[in-house]
Amino acid sequence: MLAHAQPVSSLPELTNFSTPSISFMLQIGMFMAFVVVGTYAFAKFKQTRFSLKTKNKPSQLSILETHALGNRQYLLVVAYNQQKFLLNVHPNGTQYLCTLNNTYDKKQHTHESMDKCP
Repeated sequence: MLAHAQPVSSLPELTNFSTPSISFMLQIGMFMAFVVVGTYAFAKFKQTRFSLKTKNKPSQLSILETHALGNRQYLLVVAYNQQKFLLNVHPNGTQYLCTLNNTYDKKQHTHESMDKCP
């Protein structure tokens, strides 16, 4: 038979968890749960607080029209405080083009008094 075989009782037990290691794992688990719950509560608090600030105020900013130019580029007509602006949105940022006047003739499809864009 095998002369060098060790008895089974002398092999180290790999699954032997002592009480301090179980306690440590429970503490780590409770800490992680506390972090997740705390982060969720903080995010909800900030969201609620932000919505309370803006809920009572009417929005003065609105996007009136969009036109896709391709390759993630858009032209936007944005209204803010009774003024209209033409903006160019592209992957590197947003560019102001010009201020638009409110007169528009739908029959002729022309802007009668539009400020010149650069």
